[in-house]
Amino acid sequence: MSERNDKNRAYLKVLILVALIGAGAALIGDVLGIFPYLFPRGGDGGRTPPVIISPSLVEKELSDANINLSDTDEAKVRRFLRDDPAYQQLAADCLALMKGKRLVSVVPLDDINGKYKDLLGVVSNKYINASQYDNFKKLKQAIFNAWADKQDAGYWQKSFGDIAVPVGG
Repeated sequence: MSERNDKNRAYLKVLILVALIGAGAALIGDVLGIFPYLFPRGGDGGRTPPVIISPSLVEKELSDANINLSDTDEAKVRRFLRDDPAYQQLAADCLALMKGKRLVSVVPLDDINGKYKDLLGVVSNKYINASQYDNFKKLKQAIFNAWADKQDAGYWQKSFGDIAVPVGG
């Protein structure tokens, strides 16, 4: 009988060890934000879920695409990226649109957000949910509009496609 209890204890120890390893891997995967890459969502037009790897990595990826956080209050936008699912979705969608591209000159994310809200028909100081950031066509236009506001008169570019150039191009 004690031999059977020893086998049961050994089996239980193995189960606990496997559970702890799995939980640790899940926690590490969540912290690193790799699940969206391993298990992409389908049926949503290719939208990236609002899972942020880390605000600093997102900030770097945005910067690589020539999108800075703000001309006026980077700390505030950094907090939004850390805490606000809507801003996280906005950043994720901008990165999805800019994959393999960069803007010809720097555009602030908070300006893009304001222009996007305008195009969605939302008062710029009103909060909207992440699910309302759901229109890539309007996001492209918002990025272009925010870029255009930074330009001197006489620029020739007329659309997002004119200002989003391939990386290295």
